[in-house]
Amino acid sequence: MGDLLFSPNGRISPAQFTKGALILIFLYFILSIAPLASPGLGMIAMIAQILLLWCWIVLWIKRYHDSGNSGWMSLIPIAIFVVGYFWVSNYITNKYMPAEIKADIDAIWEDGDIMGMMEVMAEYEPEIVATTTMPSAIGFSILSAIIAFGFNALIKHQPEENQFGHPS
Repeated sequence: MGDLLFSPNGRISPAQFTKGALILIFLYFILSIAPLASPGLGMIAMIAQILLLWCWIVLWIKRYHDSGNSGWMSLIPIAIFVVGYFWVSNYITNKYMPAEIKADIDAIWEDGDIMGMMEVMAEYEPEIVATTTMPSAIGFSILSAIIAFGFNALIKHQPEENQFGHPS
């Protein structure tokens, strides 16, 4: 398992990629709902999520290696995820954050007062966490699955040895 998620060397089959992606989606979901337990646990979970980005990068590199392509191609699904992340975040904020809190944050944002916005967000943190955490966890899991399984289906498996090694 360590080689699957932590070493960018070699290549992995579509089935191995699916296994790794399912593990990472599950871990990200669990870490995403950690703030519901406690804010401190939420901060630790956020750091762990950032560290797990390496595992996603490794999976993508090895999957592209399997098709005989450069690992740099992994930037394509990662870039699409980043754009999707901001879209999903914006949607969830607009749909699930209480209107009065969103109005306060928007008003301060329009004034360009970043520190004021941070203060308001800290003041309303329990309400923001309670209303947006679960929809965010579900939304990001769905986004991750669509990108992972969609690209995995598009990347052709090379059954013969290539410059990245033997097929696995």
